[in-house]
Amino acid sequence: MSKISDLLAMLLSLSSIPFFFFFFFFFFQTTTDFSTYNLPSFINASHRSSECTSKNKEQWRKEK
Repeated sequence: MSKISDLLAMLLSLSSIPFFFFFFFFFFQTTTDFSTYNLPSFINASHRSSECTSKNKEQWRKEK
């Protein structure tokens, strides 16, 4: 029983190393992409859209 668990632990540790590297690389890549391109424009766009909707609501109330 202990041999099987040892083998399983070894296999798990071996398989988790490339997965960890891949996950770290993928996470790092996405965070750098967001920080350089998407995040400021995304925040700007969402802020603008919320401003637009509030302005439209005010205008619609005035027209009514």
